[in-house]
Amino acid sequence: MDAKPETSATQHPTVKPAVKVTPLSPSHHKDAPPKSPTRSPIKSPSAFEQKPLRMPKPMSI
Repeated sequence: MDAKPETSATQHPTVKPAVKVTPLSPSHHKDAPPKSPTRSPIKSPSAFEQKPLRMPKPMSI
């Protein structure tokens, strides 16, 4: 039974790096929204249409 808890501890560190790689995906999505508001004044309808189109895609997955 002592070996089981040890395996869990070894998996924790392995999961940490994997989680760090996952934020990269959301990071890109977060970078897109901030840019939308900047383009809002230039293309209000386009920015609004792109936001709803991108949201349903990730939600579907």
